[in-house]
Amino acid sequence: MKRRDFIRLASLTGLAVTTPWGVSNLARAKSFSKYEGPLWITINADGGWDPTMICDPKGGEINSFGADEIVDIGPFKVPPLDFVTGFFNKYKDQLMVMNGIDTSTFNHKPGKRFIWSGKLGEGSPAFGALAAAAEAPELPLAFISQGGYEFTANLVAPSRAESADLDLIKKIAYPNRIDADGSEHYFEKEIEKLIRDTRTKRLDTLHDRQHLPRIKRSMSSLFTARIGQEELKQLTEYLTAPEETNNPLKKQGKLALAAYKAGLAISANLVIGGFDTHDNHDMKQGKAMKQLLEGVDYIMEEAAAMDVADQVVILVSSEFARTPGYNAKMGKDHWPFTSMLAMGSGIPGGKVVGGTTDKQGAMRIKPAIMETVSDDDPTAVRLTPAHIHQGLRKLANITDHPLAKAYPLETSGPELDIFAD
Repeated sequence: MKRRDFIRLASLTGLAVTTPWGVSNLARAKSFSKYEGPLWITINADGGWDPTMICDPKGGEINSFGADEIVDIGPFKVPPLDFVTGFFNKYKDQLMVMNGIDTSTFNHKPGKRFIWSGKLGEGSPAFGALAAAAEAPELPLAFISQGGYEFTANLVAPSRAESADLDLIKKIAYPNRIDADGSEHYFEKEIEKLIRDTRTKRLDTLHDRQHLPRIKRSMSSLFTARIGQEELKQLTEYLTAPEETNNPLKKQGKLALAAYKAGLAISANLVIGGFDTHDNHDMKQGKAMKQLLEGVDYIMEEAAAMDVADQVVILVSSEFARTPGYNAKMGKDHWPFTSMLAMGSGIPGGKVVGGTTDKQGAMRIKPAIMETVSDDDPTAVRLTPAHIHQGLRKLANITDHPLAKAYPLETSGPELDIFAD
C-alpha cells in the first residue's frame, strides 16, 4: 500500500492519532501490555442540558408538567416522560444521580472544562485523559475523544474517532492483503516483515538525527499510524459493522467498547449535541434527551453482549443547566447548577447525592451524613465538579499518582465521599 493511500484511508475511517513525542515514546510505542482495568466513558450533553427533564424534576412554572405528575422510581424523582421513566426503571439499581452541582458559570467553555476536569481555570486535563495517562499512555487508543472538553496537557495521545468504517479499518490493518477479507497477499510474510523492520530502523535513524520539533512530531505521527496496524487487527476482531442510526452515541460507543475489548483503550470522551435550547425548549430538549438516554442504554447493552458490562464506568453530564422557567421564545437560557448521572463498575447504584430547591438553587451538603441541609449549617458545603473529581480520582486509584498531584483540585471544607456505598 502506498503512503498516500494509507494516509487517505486512515482519514476516511474516522480514526486519527496525534502523539505528544517524548524521550521514551518510541520505545513505549513498540510494545505494551493489554489493558485490563475499567473503561471510563464520559458523555457530554453538549450545549447545556436541562436536569429538570431527567433527574431533578420541577413542576409548575419551571416546566410544562405539574409537580404532582413527578414520578418516584426507587430513590429517584423523574419527570413524567416515557423515555425517562423507562430508562430509570431499567437502571434504577445501577444509577447514581448527583444534583445541584455548582459550575459557577453561564459560559460553555468554562462549564465543560469544570465538569470534565474538576478545575474551572485553564490548563487541567480532562478526567479521561488523566486516567489514561496515569494507567497506560502508550496504548494506541488509550484516550478516545469525540470532542467537547478533551484537553490532555500533552499527557497522552488523543485518538479522534467519530465513527469507524470497518471495511476501511481492515484495509489499514491488513495492508499486505490484496482483499482485506481474503487470504492472498502482495508479499510473502518473510518479505513483509523485512520491509517493516527496515522501515522502522530507517525512521528511528531519521528521528534521532532530526532536531526541529515540528518535523519530529510529524515523523512520530506517521510512525504511530504504522505500528498501529497490528493493533487495528485486534480491533477488527471486536468491531462489528454498525447499524444504520443517526444517534452519534451508538457509533461512538461501539468503537470505544471494541477498542477496550481489544485491550487498546482506557477512556472514551463521547459527545451528543442538541441541548442549547434557547427556543422551543420542550421539543428540542426532549428530542436530544431521548437520543442521549437511548445512546447510554445501547452502550450498556453492547457492553453486556461483549461481557464487559461490569468493567465499564459511564458518566453523563453537561457544562451547565437551563433556567427555571421559559423565555419569550419558549426556550430556556443558561443556568449554573447542573447534574450528573453515573453507573457501572465501582458506582453505588440507587443513590442520590445533592439537590436543588424548588427554584433550582443549589442546596448544600453536610459531609458527615452526605445529605442536603439548610444554608445556615456552618459545616455544609456546596457540591462542585471538584468534589466529584476527587471521588473519581479515588475511584480510579490515581489520587496519589504524580500526574494527579500535578493538577490539584480546589475544594472548600472536608472531602465529600461521593462514591461511597
